[in-house]
Amino acid sequence: MSTLVIIPPTPVPAVTPVPPFPPLSDRVLGLYNIKAYAFGNHMGTLFMPELQALCGSAYSNAQAANVAATIATAMAAASASAVGADKWVMGTNYPADVTAWSPIDKQTYRRNAPGGISNVDPYIDSGSSNPGWTRVSGGDSLPQFLLSTQGIV
Repeated sequence: MSTLVIIPPTPVPAVTPVPPFPPLSDRVLGLYNIKAYAFGNHMGTLFMPELQALCGSAYSNAQAANVAATIATAMAAASASAVGADKWVMGTNYPADVTAWSPIDKQTYRRNAPGGISNVDPYIDSGSSNPGWTRVSGGDSLPQFLLSTQGIV
């Protein structure tokens, strides 16, 4: 059985508040240049690096969400196909990726490629060195290719 590892989202970095741009009335008070300098200095030194870090965390989280959605879609498809599985019958031609449940253990199995006539119960055949069937019910329904590409297996 595979273990699914949940990767926490990338933390959103803190952003320094932008100083207010001075109103023209500050000219009379002699504060305009000091406030304009503080605003310009902030925009020139802090704003862009913080904005880039913020965009980077949003991008990383979007990528992680996309991976999670892909895995969830595969899990849903595997579960849906397992729900509609028929009872396995000896001598029946089962194409690759078709599901059937074993009368021995009542678990659902997916036919491995290339498919063909099945004369051995999926429960027994799934344990062989070159299995014709792979169990998909009972927690093993996540396609291995998705798990391995994400470093989960």
